[in-house]
Amino acid sequence: MFGPYGSSFDHVYELIRLAGSGRLDLAPSITDRISVADAPEAIHRLENKIGYPIRLILVP
Repeated sequence: MFGPYGSSFDHVYELIRLAGSGRLDLAPSITDRISVADAPEAIHRLENKIGYPIRLILVP
């Protein structure tokens, strides 16, 4: 699982809970939405910081 550097899984779960309840809006930080079929490209972009990826969302 890729997550914020220096965070534990508990922190990631808390972020998911807050976003799911509407208390945290992550929309402004979404860099791009990418199909699941293109997941390897998303990983490549993250690893190589192509296009300054802040948050890439995989969609079905």
